[in-house]
Amino acid sequence: MKFIIEKKDLTRLLRVLGSDPAKKAHDSVLRLAAQDGQIILNAYETEAGCEALVLEEGVCFFRIDQFLPLIRTYASAKNLTMEVTPEGIQIGNTKIGRGLWEISLFQDPRTAPIAAPNQEEARLNQLAAKEIAENPPLFTSGADPQKCHSATSQAAFPIAEDELQLVANVIRHTRRFCVLPTVTPPQLAGLARALFALERLPRISEGVDVTVLLGIPTGSPDDFTSQWATYQISDGAFSIGRRSISSSPASDNSTILYKVDNSGYRSMGADNLVAWTSIFDWNKHVCALLDQNPHEALMLSVYDKSKPDCMKPCDGE
Repeated sequence: MKFIIEKKDLTRLLRVLGSDPAKKAHDSVLRLAAQDGQIILNAYETEAGCEALVLEEGVCFFRIDQFLPLIRTYASAKNLTMEVTPEGIQIGNTKIGRGLWEISLFQDPRTAPIAAPNQEEARLNQLAAKEIAENPPLFTSGADPQKCHSATSQAAFPIAEDELQLVANVIRHTRRFCVLPTVTPPQLAGLARALFALERLPRISEGVDVTVLLGIPTGSPDDFTSQWATYQISDGAFSIGRRSISSSPASDNSTILYKVDNSGYRSMGADNLVAWTSIFDWNKHVCALLDQNPHEALMLSVYDKSKPDCMKPCDGE
């Protein structure tokens, strides 16, 4: 990203952000966005912006502590040129390495996170925790540990050791779903329950029941086709698959590529190369959806029918 801004305007914006000393103690990361002929700064729970000559759009995050003091060193300058690259920041004749100010750069403002990467994860975790808290768990510290659903269950799905890589891939994808810009607090709560159960596999987590779909529609609202990657995790089964929906002709087809359930059923054998190829293609499909499309265009659906107490652990776990 690259832009030219009047020094007095940039100085004014930074002073607005730092006007509340109480907030400055809690946050020292600046979000700077250059888009549509404007510069917008966010820090200390405050936003300020102004017009600027934007040469290359983008969003970056960096530590704000030394930013204003550096700007002040250009006392005689009327305008400042600022450029942010994967290597660091250049302001006027001054270059700051990426590691020094902990710089993060996102070249597409449409898909850039609201907060710095580590802060974004914390923010979404808080939203998920708030959503789950609205359905307080039935289990209390004084209850009988033998009645705790998920933590005391020793039952397990028949997942082979070499299939744990599939589980790891689903966990990784789910974590990426959590930071999509369109994700909602109820969806985050469902994803949190899914992660809880996925990370305990092959053990069965009683009370969890979450189905997740990710896709991107093509066509118009009246004539469309959508291809979804799906997975489901519950105390009855764990599966991944595909779903295809078309409006003309109307159709809705689902295919299960891998499934294990609590009765010991397995949909594939360890040496089934055809099935393994399908699983490999499913994983590539999810990666392509996340890596090759604007995140705002993706459609995420989370169907959560979990019991309120499904994530309450007992002593010993």
